[in-house]
Amino acid sequence: MRLRRLARWYTLFLIIPTGAALCALGGDAILTESAKVKPYAVVFRDAKEARAARRKSDRLIIFLGDSSVAQPPWAEKGTPRTPALLESELSRSHPQLGTVSVLDWSFDGARFFHYFCLLFHALEYEPDLVIIPINWRNLGPSSWEQDPIYAFRELSRLVPLSERDRPASRRLFARENISGRAHLMHIARHPLLYLEGLRVWSRDRLGIRQTPDLENLQLPSVAEFMAGFSDRKLLEFYPPEISPQNPQVDTLRALAQAYAESGLRTLFYITPIHMDELRSRKPFDEAAFRTSTQMVAAAVSSEGGGCVDVSGLLEESLFIDCFEHYSPRGNLALARALAPEAVRLVSAPRPQRMPERPPAQTHAPIATAPADEPAQLLTN
Repeated sequence: MRLRRLARWYTLFLIIPTGAALCALGGDAILTESAKVKPYAVVFRDAKEARAARRKSDRLIIFLGDSSVAQPPWAEKGTPRTPALLESELSRSHPQLGTVSVLDWSFDGARFFHYFCLLFHALEYEPDLVIIPINWRNLGPSSWEQDPIYAFRELSRLVPLSERDRPASRRLFARENISGRAHLMHIARHPLLYLEGLRVWSRDRLGIRQTPDLENLQLPSVAEFMAGFSDRKLLEFYPPEISPQNPQVDTLRALAQAYAESGLRTLFYITPIHMDELRSRKPFDEAAFRTSTQMVAAAVSSEGGGCVDVSGLLEESLFIDCFEHYSPRGNLALARALAPEAVRLVSAPRPQRMPERPPAQTHAPIATAPADEPAQLLTN
């Protein structure tokens, strides 16, 4: 009886302020405010546009990503993002695909576990392809994968409880240390995302800034940025050699397996990084780096999917800072490099959802795109 009473009060606590805010401001406006502290809120804010895109499109692509796709606040205003540029490229160069829509589901701080959670949200839209970046920095000691600021474990609410028993799901939940009880609590607390937006909106109206103003941040040049990194520090950000036993590689394998079992086609890509700068540092071993990129690409290649290595695609002038943030020309070059493999995958028969299967033993074609050449398909 007491537990039932508490549940009733909890429900009222959530419904009354949330309902009032929804009526006064509108759900989209509240989620825009929520995104200031919970960046993933943009995915749910844009749900109406996503449903409209599914209805009108012959081909629907969902483009996941971190700030390498979403762009940091200090990027040039109006910088076109890679998903929008890919949509334009496919529509212009491949009219045989019909109407193509590319949904941008990127947000600052996105991690591999978040891409797993968003799989189950993506299933609602029946996309023809899901594109997933592999940020090389996430594989090294400077990864933000374990940074609590970007944990966002509440996204696990998107994963049905019935999915927890699949082998890939078990590995991913274990790595995030999310128990069944915690998972259930995250599902129950979803309305708090709207309350978070209301709190941010209220504090902004009172002049209480919660986050630093990064939009007007004055940045040094990329060359000045890089000069501030010692060889050791830069190679920690972008390790030239990754072990097959690296925990993040295992996470990627589980992620690829989960998507393959769901019946969704995936295109992974290794993000462009500062290869010109890395080659000038010691002890950078390019042969070891290429072996590592091939290993990571093979780890995520799955039936119905593929991987493109575009780590060396961009010259230094196409970055805007010391990380994986690109200029408008850089984003365009990336979109064009991804387009051929995206076309191949969306034109292939859709794979069937499987009840369960062991990790894939075969690999789809892997592509690589050197800085001065378009992506080339390689066969194993």
